[in-house]
Amino acid sequence: FDFDLSKSEIEEIDTCFRGDPVSVDPDLIQVIDADVDDTHPIYTTLEQARRNHLEIEPSPSQLASEILNGSPLKPVELRPARGEGRFKYELLHGRIRYWAWQIAFGCSRPIPAFIID
Repeated sequence: FDFDLSKSEIEEIDTCFRGDPVSVDPDLIQVIDADVDDTHPIYTTLEQARRNHLEIEPSPSQLASEILNGSPLKPVELRPARGEGRFKYELLHGRIRYWAWQIAFGCSRPIPAFIID
């Protein structure tokens, strides 16, 4: 083919081949300090996400309200954790969605996720 796909188009195509998301206990997910492509700002704690000092829109709190009102959540993307410890997964993509889920439900409800090897 003689055309280029944008990053978002490639990600959308990748999503089609991942199958159904799984449910993961948020306590098993570690928010790592760097995004996969290291270009997005990051919150590493729930308190930072609640304060939204980076002024991300929609904020994690706004997104949490939408989730509580029935809006569907695109699954976050995880990879198996690389070290020993209590965390089973590292969060690759979807940090704002992860924090919104934490604000909405805490750790009482598993979050939808794709596990990327």
